[in-house]
Amino acid sequence: MRGVLFHGLLALLGLVFAYQTWTRKPEQDVVPGEVTALPCTLASLQQINLDTPTHSIVVEPEREQSGDRYWITVRRKSEAEITGKPVEQVSKPDAGKPFDATSPVTAKDKPAKPAAVDPLVPKRFLANAEFDAYLKRLAPLRAARALGALPKDKLADFGFNDVGTHLNVSCGGQKLTLDVGTNTFGAAERYARDAKTKLAYLFDAELITDLQAAQFKFMQTELHGFPLSEVDEAKVEARGATRRLIHRDRALKQQAQWVDASQPARRNELYGNWFDRLSKLRIKDFLPPGAEPGSDLQGAAEGSTPVVTVDYMQGGKPKGKLELVRVDAAGAAHYYARTETSRGWTSLYDSGAKDVDQDAAMVVGLQEAAPAKPAAPAAH
Repeated sequence: MRGVLFHGLLALLGLVFAYQTWTRKPEQDVVPGEVTALPCTLASLQQINLDTPTHSIVVEPEREQSGDRYWITVRRKSEAEITGKPVEQVSKPDAGKPFDATSPVTAKDKPAKPAAVDPLVPKRFLANAEFDAYLKRLAPLRAARALGALPKDKLADFGFNDVGTHLNVSCGGQKLTLDVGTNTFGAAERYARDAKTKLAYLFDAELITDLQAAQFKFMQTELHGFPLSEVDEAKVEARGATRRLIHRDRALKQQAQWVDASQPARRNELYGNWFDRLSKLRIKDFLPPGAEPGSDLQGAAEGSTPVVTVDYMQGGKPKGKLELVRVDAAGAAHYYARTETSRGWTSLYDSGAKDVDQDAAMVVGLQEAAPAKPAAPAAH
C-alpha cells in the first residue's frame, strides 16, 4: 500500500512539474543559479563594445524589414594607446636622436615593399549566421552566478585591481559596463563586475573570448545566404554576351548539372565546374560604405573592369545577384564582388576569382572550351 501511495505521489509531482514547465514564460526558462545582469531583447539592442588592452570591437545592428543585420568593427590600437606614451616617444627610430617626421628614411630602415594594408585601419564586416547564437547570450545578458559586492582586499584575487578589458552593452536606453577580471580555474568561466554598482558576476568565458576573435569567428565570408541547390536558373553576362543556364536535378547533388537553356538535353561539364568554382569564392574584406573597387590598393589603376554578372533565379523569381569586377594594380589582378548579401563591394581572395574570370568567356559562348586531353596509353 505504501508503495502505491509513494508512486502516486511521484506521479502527482510529475504532473505539477509538467504544468509549470508548460505555463512558464520564455524569460523564466533559465538555468538554476543564473541571474540577469541586463534585461535586453534583440529588438532593443543598440550596441556592444568590447575594449581590450590591444583592440576595440564594436557591434551595431542594422534594422531592416527583412531582418536585422549586424556589423562588427575591429580596431587595433596604436602603440601609443597601448603604452600610454606620446606618439613621438613611440615612433622615433633612434633613441639617441630627436624624431623628425620629415627626415628621409635610410635604406636599411626602408621596407622592401610598402604595406598593402595599414594594420591600424579599422576592419568592418558583416556578421555571419554563427553570430546569431552568440547574441542569445547577451539578450538578455545572463550570468552563471551573482557574487555580490567583493571585499576590497579580495579584488586582486578576481583580477579587479588592474582592469584592462571592459564590456559595454547598450540596450533599450540602458547601459551596462562590466569590468572584466580573470578566468576561473580551468578557464571555463570569467569574473566580471558592474562598474557602477560594483556587484560581481561569474560569466561564461566565451562571452569575452568569442567576441575577441570576432574577425575570425563571426565574419561573413560567403557571398550568398543560400546554397546553389536552391537555384534552378541563372543568367550569366560577361564581355557583352549573355547565356541562360538551367540547373537540372538540383535536389540530388550527385546528379545535378547545369545546362544551356537553349539545349537542355546537351550535357556540358564546363558549366558545372565553373559554378562550383564560383560558389567557393570567399570574401576577404568589406570595403567601407560607398567605396569603389580598388580604393583599398596602393597604385591601383583608375576604375575597374567588369568580369561577370550572375542573376540567380528560383521558381521564376530573383534569388540573388553577383557582380564580379577586376582591378589591375602593380602588375597583378585584384577581384571584388557585390551581392545581395554584402550590398557594398568586398575584396576577394584572388586565386579562385582568377579562374572564374578566365572561364567566363567560355561560359557565355565567346570562346570554345579547350578540348579534353586524350588519356595516356596504358604501359605494357
